[in-house]
Amino acid sequence: MDIFNLLNKHGIKLSADKSAAFKRDFKSAFLSRAEFDTSVAELKAKFESESAALKEDFSKKEYGFLAARLVDSYEFSCPLAKEAALTKLISSALPVENGELVGGAEFIDSIKKENPAAFSSSPIELSVTGSTDGKSGRFFSKSSLRSAFGLPV
Repeated sequence: MDIFNLLNKHGIKLSADKSAAFKRDFKSAFLSRAEFDTSVAELKAKFESESAALKEDFSKKEYGFLAARLVDSYEFSCPLAKEAALTKLISSALPVENGELVGGAEFIDSIKKENPAAFSSSPIELSVTGSTDGKSGRFFSKSSLRSAFGLPV
């Protein structure tokens, strides 16, 4: 339906000079059906592209989180060994099922067999067994600490 027929139907009549100006203004203010369809198609393509990128980014972050959680469940001999195991696990691209890396534990166990020194059997516990002032005891006295740093006792 033409816009002028719609206006006439509602009792609005425009003179010939005003209808030319109205037609020009109407065209500049509103999209044609073809322009509208093109805009919708462009926006839909942009949405789908950005959605796919966000889903991929989310999947990568989820995979990294799951890998980090698995690696955190093992004791490593040093932070560098832990980081190397995490990097190797992430690059393996194991499948994810029910919020778990399928075969992740087996993968870490295979790393453990290849490099047993990278894993700690138990955390090392440090304790003070003597003192610097020659007296037996578990704690340093204030004077021994001051003398150790070259301060007056």
